[in-house]
Amino acid sequence: MEYRSLGRTGKKVSLLSLGCMRLPEDDDEGAKVVRRAAELGINYFETSNWYCESRSEIKVGRGLKGLRDNVCSSTKVKVGPAVTGDDVRRAFEDSLKRLEVDRVDFYQVWDFRWDDHEAVMKKGGGLDTIEALRDEGLIGHIGMTSHESNEHVIELLDTGRFESVTLSYHLLKREVEPVIEYAGERGIGVVIMTPLAGGLLATPSEVLVELAGSRNSSNAASALRFVMSNPHVSTSPRE
Repeated sequence: MEYRSLGRTGKKVSLLSLGCMRLPEDDDEGAKVVRRAAELGINYFETSNWYCESRSEIKVGRGLKGLRDNVCSSTKVKVGPAVTGDDVRRAFEDSLKRLEVDRVDFYQVWDFRWDDHEAVMKKGGGLDTIEALRDEGLIGHIGMTSHESNEHVIELLDTGRFESVTLSYHLLKREVEPVIEYAGERGIGVVIMTPLAGGLLATPSEVLVELAGSRNSSNAASALRFVMSNPHVSTSPRE
């Protein structure tokens, strides 16, 4: 397993990580998938308080039980104009209970939308609460996920309030490469979501074989290698 630095966070994460949005429905089976991934060397696990009908964190917590010091847990919260600081704190505390931990390594502002940024980043807003939780030692590092334009993502990163950014990037969506490079050059960790385009790039296709430039491996493996070949990518959770 190859490991890379996640920006300037001081964390070394597996280049291939595990996205926990589509774990098995049964909690114990989901936990087994997570545990097996950790046994194989994956040490970054991306979940949220809403994945798997709000049970993904439970599956991840059970799967990583006893491995707290060897892995990085990352979860998220949606923050918008109607979400108060108290709402964020309650959501975070609920995440801790489901994960069965007393702190998380990474906490993300989930699907950060440009139209919401003033409300989210204002004094006393949701991001202030997340930073307070970090200062209390309950969060290691703060990140954001976004589907906004390159220009807006860069503006958000330029605030200096995020140590990592999660972006959608794959063979068929290369327009975010300037943001990936921008973040990487500034020591901001880059996490890639949807490296297989929601499963599309795992589908047998002669066109995809030509795009990937290899007939010696599966389309999924070729698509993952494409994402991982970008030197500014820190980790890419498998869908």
